[in-house]
Amino acid sequence: MLELDCGLEFDATRANADFFSALPPKPAVCLIEPREKNAEPFLIRTQNLQRRLQRLLGPIDPTSKRLNLSEFAGGIRYRLTGSPFEQTLTYYQHAKQLFPKRYRDLMRLRPAAVLKVNLRNAYPRCYVTRRIPVDEAGMPMGGAYYGPFASRRSAQAFAERILDLFKVRRCQIKIRRDPTRSAKKPANNWISNAPPRCTKKSRSLMKSCVEGRNSRGGFRTWTQ
Repeated sequence: MLELDCGLEFDATRANADFFSALPPKPAVCLIEPREKNAEPFLIRTQNLQRRLQRLLGPIDPTSKRLNLSEFAGGIRYRLTGSPFEQTLTYYQHAKQLFPKRYRDLMRLRPAAVLKVNLRNAYPRCYVTRRIPVDEAGMPMGGAYYGPFASRRSAQAFAERILDLFKVRRCQIKIRRDPTRSAKKPANNWISNAPPRCTKKSRSLMKSCVEGRNSRGGFRTWTQ
């Protein structure tokens, strides 16, 4: 674990330019420790430690709504970081340790985009999702999942090529009543029917592709 190896005590009643001048104007991860023992600390990452703490711990401006922690802070611990990767890793490690229930929100982490292929329907479907449901044993369920992809856009671009290759349907069929038709006529007169893009042959090809990829390990997949 990358430790916060530097620290300073802070006293708002005696804070002066010496405290802030001792801080380097460099990228860092900083933990602002509270005076009260039961209060939660405040974890930040910044490109300029000196300037950021001057804003957070400087004299209170009654005309400003900017966050000020000068009455909250009892001291700081920080680590200078030499790269964005080191800063992100340091912040992640300490956020996970200090805030295990909400560190994902602090890091703005979200699941990677994957492609889901659902062969349960009469016509196979392939679409981008970030959610993989699991069963009681913790195994993914509901179809075959391919990925992860770097972004939703890259996953969608890959899916478009696969859908074109196997002629898999993209449309979302919704039954809508035709106002020009009589209510006494059968429901199929109310629908504008369009032939699906995929056929039984394309379905079998798509299924073969899924099974082939699973056996060869071309992608990281989970199936049911």
